[in-house]
Amino acid sequence: MKIDKRLLSLQSYLYSRNLDIEIHDYIGVSKRQLSRLLNTWQDNGYIEYSGGSGRGRKLEITMKIDAEKELFYYAIQNAKNMELQELQEYINLPWHEESRESVIQALIDEFYDKEHTQGFLLDYVFDIPERLYKNMSHDTVSSQIFENIAETLYVYNKGEVEYQLVKYDEWVDNALHIHLTKDAYFDDNVQMTSKEVVSVINDVYKRREFHLHFQMIRDIEIINDFHFVIYCTHAVEHLKFLLSEPYAAILREEDGVVHGTGKYCVHKYDKNEIVLNVNPYNKRQPQIKKIFLVKNQSKIRDVYNVRNRLTSIRFAKSNGLLVCNPKTCLTKEERLSFINAFVPYMQKLLEQENREFDWLYQPFGDHQIKLTKPIKFLSNNFNYPAFQKIFDKMEKELGVKVDHKMVDHEIYLKTPLEALDTDFLFMMETYMQENPIKFYDLMLNCKCKEWLLQYSDCESFIRYFDLNEKEKMNMIADNVLSKLEEEGLFIELYLKYRYFYFPSYIHYIEVNQYGFIKYHSAIIE
Repeated sequence: MKIDKRLLSLQSYLYSRNLDIEIHDYIGVSKRQLSRLLNTWQDNGYIEYSGGSGRGRKLEITMKIDAEKELFYYAIQNAKNMELQELQEYINLPWHEESRESVIQALIDEFYDKEHTQGFLLDYVFDIPERLYKNMSHDTVSSQIFENIAETLYVYNKGEVEYQLVKYDEWVDNALHIHLTKDAYFDDNVQMTSKEVVSVINDVYKRREFHLHFQMIRDIEIINDFHFVIYCTHAVEHLKFLLSEPYAAILREEDGVVHGTGKYCVHKYDKNEIVLNVNPYNKRQPQIKKIFLVKNQSKIRDVYNVRNRLTSIRFAKSNGLLVCNPKTCLTKEERLSFINAFVPYMQKLLEQENREFDWLYQPFGDHQIKLTKPIKFLSNNFNYPAFQKIFDKMEKELGVKVDHKMVDHEIYLKTPLEALDTDFLFMMETYMQENPIKFYDLMLNCKCKEWLLQYSDCESFIRYFDLNEKEKMNMIADNVLSKLEEEGLFIELYLKYRYFYFPSYIHYIEVNQYGFIKYHSAIIE
């Protein structure tokens, strides 16, 4: 669908700050023309607006589409058929400053590319790590990429484990026999066999951080290219769940290049954007053939977290956690007094920023003892400014002093929590939301497990976990989480939601259980 380029100018104006210009002048039309345009755009479902007088900003206008995504899709689809002058018109549009370089380069590349490709999608990420971290599930961008370029033996869907790369399996005594599908190919046309799969499983279960979870495995034997056996201490049904998780994605690395069997492969990777191309050897080809993931922190922070986005899907993205160092010198009363002082400021901040969230924590009792020493608090470079404002207010209004330190996010991801000198740490973690899998997932994929597993109740829960006894496991999980909260050691503050804009050409799209978008599921109208 071709839409009016001036919609991007309108969107740019609405998202800008302190523009000393009226809206009709910014778009380049008269006031009368603007009125007609707004009526037309509202009739077409692009905006909602109510009239106003005076300067343009007095108009109440809400975008119901992401004009940047819509125009990018049309331009990239038709770039090969454009004259140079028309291409230049699209290049000169007021693309968002953080996306501009990547968008323009994509248009130019497509204009000169001789191959004809259909199905493009532009999406935004908050940051791009130096490299993809296959085994670092708390790096959200890496997880988003691996969701689309890799596959796992099983998938966990609505409480059930289903086959993905497995043709069938069976328990024979204490051994799990797995028979692989024969139609899975990596993106370089190499057929997936037991060799690649067993290599991944061996790497995972022998790693220290997963030793407790995979304690049931004794050995793995390859029978042939499509049949292998996992010998266990006993038949453990949740072993299949463990093999459905992102860290167990079947990937093959060759000459520094990572190859997966998923719907896409990484075509380009730099500090500003990641481009995914379709994997031509996947048996089920998606309608979206190329994805441009562009770094744009403003879009994520200011636009994609707010309410009333009508052309979008809302999904649970991550939990805001306040986690206490097990080796803190703070007493229980000191911990809870700090938490009760901090929580109202944090909740107010989220409300002021118009974030879409569910607040989860309710303080226990009236813990308000005088804190005689500074509380040591650590946050990453993205969250530091907001937290510092909170702590400045707490000291001024409550007399609570906080020794607030900042750590670079990349360094935080790579550093063991044991090495951090802090009483409290704020974390954003992504995990499933229903016990008992929720609590198990917390201590499987989230960085906070490095502290949680130091508590005997948490360690015992993992050691004796049994999916066949869900009701019992659910009760234990609820009790342990409540105990940690009552002690001021682990606080689930809120559940944050994110929006994914539906460009008009997409009829349907899915997210996985962790809130990562499955681009290959998109259905184009």
